[in-house]
This record gives sequence, C-alpha cells and structure tokens, in this order.
Amino acid sequence: MRQKREFKRPSHQRELAKLFVIATEGSETEKQYFEALNSTNPRVHIKVLERLDTASSPSRVLKLLDDFKKEFKLRKGDELWLVIDRDYQSWKEKEISEVAQLCQQKGYFMALSNPCFELWLILHLEYLCNFSEEELHKLFDNQAVNKNKNFIDKVLEDLLSGYNKTNLKMEEFTPFIKLAIKQAKSLDINLKDRWQDDLGTRVYQLVEKLITL
Repeated sequence: MRQKREFKRPSHQRELAKLFVIATEGSETEKQYFEALNSTNPRVHIKVLERLDTASSPSRVLKLLDDFKKEFKLRKGDELWLVIDRDYQSWKEKEISEVAQLCQQKGYFMALSNPCFELWLILHLEYLCNFSEEELHKLFDNQAVNKNKNFIDKVLEDLLSGYNKTNLKMEEFTPFIKLAIKQAKSLDINLKDRWQDDLGTRVYQLVEKLITL
C-alpha cells in the first residue's frame, strides 16, 4: 500500500489551521466562491478539488474526496465536504440517496442545494420575502428561460446588473454572507432529513464553519 503524503498547509499562521476539503459539482462558480473565503479566517484552510474531466454526477464528485483521502494524511478535525445540486432534471432521487448514505458512512459532510448552488448566491443579494409565491416556485423549478440560461441565472443577472459564472465578483457577496446564512437557515425546517426536498441550500452549514471557526 502506498504511503499517504502530508498535505502542505500554508505556513503563515495557518500551519495548524483546520483543513476543509471541498469537492463541488460545478467547476467554476463554487470553486471561485470557496477559494475566495480562504483569506477570511486564519484558523481555516480551504482546498477545493479540481475535476480533470466534465463528469459531474454526485457519485463522480464523491470520488474526488475518496481519492484525496487515499493520497493525503488528514489531521483530527479536518473535514471533507461534498457540495452538489439536487437538479431534478439530471439526478434521480436514488442516486442522491446513495451518495448521502455513503457520505454518512465515510464521515464526509454533504451540502446539497435545491435546485442549485446559485440559490445560495441569491440569498446574499435579496430577501426571500421580496419574492412572490410564483417567483419562489420558479426558483425551485429553475426552468430554462432561453437556450443560454435558467430562471435562477436570470434572477442573478437582474440583481447584479449582469452575472458571469466564470468570473464571480466576490466583493458583491462577501459583505452579505451572514444574511445568506440566516435566510438559508430559515428555509431548512427539516434538519433531520439528509437533504432538502423543498427550496433551500445547506451550503450555509459549511460556510458558517469557514467564517466562524
């Protein structure tokens, strides 16, 4: 068996920092968001794993965590997180359930967004009470509005007067992280469930640790 390597953490004040290893379904937006948080808390170091292919099923994203754990030594208290979308149009409930069960067995954490990670971004920018019931349903369904974007993309575009998921401007979100956490918590009314069936995101559980540990 190949000996595990020591993961090199930044030396300046972070040598003893707690490591958060994050595998995400999206290859651009999520990575930019979490890597930007690396500078917010000296007690935390964030490692976002990169996919080397376009396969983004929950099981393939889970494998990224497995591979990292096989290669590197982890210290007591380090955490591995799976950040995925519910995305009814792509993933069956059976696959989500299997991945959630595997995370529990392996000691990983899972932060699922329903319908997608971009809902978490919206929670930074607008109060949920300002959306009508019809708009909330549209957020949940997240249907395509044209060949290039879904409803949630359109909402973000309107809120930001332009939105490019490949070039996230974190200064538009960082001041409002606590608002996003508060709003996400208000949506999470069934904490015993392994994921949210209704509109919501458990990314707040990860981000709250990253900024307050």
